[in-house]
Amino acid sequence: MSNTFIAVPATPATPGTGSDLIAATGFFPSISLAKARQAVRMDGTVTDERLRNAIIEAKATVISDLATWADAQKSLGFATLGDIPATHIDGESIHVHRYRTAVYGLAGASLSERYRSTDQTKSGHEKADSMEPTIDDLRRDARWAIRDILSVSRTTVELI
Repeated sequence: MSNTFIAVPATPATPGTGSDLIAATGFFPSISLAKARQAVRMDGTVTDERLRNAIIEAKATVISDLATWADAQKSLGFATLGDIPATHIDGESIHVHRYRTAVYGLAGASLSERYRSTDQTKSGHEKADSMEPTIDDLRRDARWAIRDILSVSRTTVELI
């Protein structure tokens, strides 16, 4: 009897389908699971269910962080994040791009933190330890994207 393990990559949802999109109330754009998987570079070991949960939690956090600002924008007559006057790059509002960056960053950090619990071998711990800077970078990128939307300084001060 063999102790062989074969990992089969998860089949990602088709971009743009109902099962692929994670929507919130109208102001904030939907997030595609397939595009998030590519942006966060998650392989097939992260199931669509885990990725969906991470994206939902990340969206909830970002929406909460932007709630007061979003309410002010809605009161000015802007129905969606993309409607707010902003620089457009590659045909898209920089606010929408930064919103996605924040969601992807928080979701990626959350999923990467959980990697440690999937491999308890010495090499697994070493790989998880090497991911710490990446996790911190993803959280920083998310925080900066939110602060850029809010038009506040990115300055982070730490007492030593």
